[in-house]
Amino acid sequence: LQIDDQNAPGTIRSSSASFSQNQAVDEDYQDSGYDRGHLYPFALNEKESATATCTLTNAVPEEHTANVNWYQEAESIVEKLARICHKSGRSMYLITGAANPTKTKMKNRVSVPGLVWTALCCTYPRDQNNDPCLNSNAGSEGKDVLRYNGDFSFAFMKQMKPERSTTHSTVRQLQKKLRVDRLFDNCRGMSENEEAEIFKVVEGLIQGKIIDSVSGGSSPLRPFGYEVHIGIFRFIRHKLLAPGQSVVRVVLSNMVEFATTIAPIFHGILLVLGILAINAFGILINNYSANLNRQ
Repeated sequence: LQIDDQNAPGTIRSSSASFSQNQAVDEDYQDSGYDRGHLYPFALNEKESATATCTLTNAVPEEHTANVNWYQEAESIVEKLARICHKSGRSMYLITGAANPTKTKMKNRVSVPGLVWTALCCTYPRDQNNDPCLNSNAGSEGKDVLRYNGDFSFAFMKQMKPERSTTHSTVRQLQKKLRVDRLFDNCRGMSENEEAEIFKVVEGLIQGKIIDSVSGGSSPLRPFGYEVHIGIFRFIRHKLLAPGQSVVRVVLSNMVEFATTIAPIFHGILLVLGILAINAFGILINNYSANLNRQ
């Protein structure tokens, strides 16, 4: 029992206790008709980290069908977004929980929640040299995973009834629902409108496409050469600068975001100039050939 015994070892172990003053135990769930519903998802972890999610302090009572629906409608999407986030070299941070306890209690003591929720934030960690979420496999998610070079946030909520669908929302909207203070400082934009634009982008990522928040159009890929330009900025930012050079890092961070915005426009201009140059060259060749024929 992780809460009852503060001196217990860090490893997870089963308990045969039939009662706990501070947390649910296995006996509470037996013949209750409720699943042990994960809060922090099992699927986002591997090996020991995955095992660490299988504890009753990370579970709440959920009806079976509602539990399955929550995985399909939220947790599986969080896993997809985590892979997109990871491919960009960023880290994903997750806050999850339950709210709105119902009048139903298992064994007359363990409350059944009426709502579960998850908020996520994809951004660069403050100390990239010591972030356990980043490793040499960053960016190796595979060609089937979209690469989106930008911070983003998103939130999920579900009334825990089988017939109720999971709701997508901004983190700001989730905060108002829960009546809590700011959940994340980064990755949500500087205003409510900016966060709403980020929300549209993430909805696009869920559908498997990149949404252009300026034009409203979409594209499954970045323009040719886009990654090279952004990669140069990121190399300078993360490899050539010391962590203490905060002012310069902020300037370069803004340059990265600016480059992210103008890169498609820049490549569009180059494409037009390239087409014009090819046409001009073709006209010169045709004129030269005509002159030769006259001679």
